[in-house]
Amino acid sequence: MDCSVSISGAAIITGAFHEDKDINGANTVSNAGSVYFNTYNGNWNTQQKVAAVVRSGGDQFGYYVSINGDYAIIGATTDKEDENGANPVTDAGAAYIFKRNTLTGIWEQQQKLVATDREEGDWFGYTVAINNTYAVVTALYEDHDANGNNPFEAAGSAYIFERSGTVWTQIQK
Repeated sequence: MDCSVSISGAAIITGAFHEDKDINGANTVSNAGSVYFNTYNGNWNTQQKVAAVVRSGGDQFGYYVSINGDYAIIGATTDKEDENGANPVTDAGAAYIFKRNTLTGIWEQQQKLVATDREEGDWFGYTVAINNTYAVVTALYEDHDANGNNPFEAAGSAYIFERSGTVWTQIQK
C-alpha cells in the first residue's frame, strides 16, 4: 500500500498508487495504481480491488482517495488522457468517481474527471474529497487564477464538481 486512506461508516478505501497489477493480479503496467475497498463485518476484510477502466503506466491511480457513503473519488496525479481517454497531456492528472452498486455492493467507475483548463504538469488529483453532491479536486502545480489569468508558478488550485443524477460537472475553480 502507499499513502492515502479514507473511512466512511464500515468502509475503508486505501490507495496503492505504485501498484503494477490489474484487479486480477495480472497485466503488469508500471505504477498504474489501484485502490482497495475494505469492509467491516466483525473483522476488516478486503471487499474489492479497483483500477481505472483504462490503465496507463505512471498514472498513479490511488495517489489520494476519499470515500463518503456510496461514493468514492480517487486521484491519479500523473494521468495523461482526458475524460474520453484521448488528447494526452503529460502529468495533467485526473480523478475518478466510483459509486457502490446498492444491490450488489460492488464499486463501479462512474466518471473520469479532468480540469477544464488542464495543462502539462498540473498534478490534478493531488488531494480529493467527496460527499453525495460535491467533489473537490486539487491540482498541486496548477498556475493560473479562476479566469486563466495572473500566472503564479505552482500556486495550485482547487476545482469543485457538482453531481446531477449520474453526471459530475466542474462548477468552480
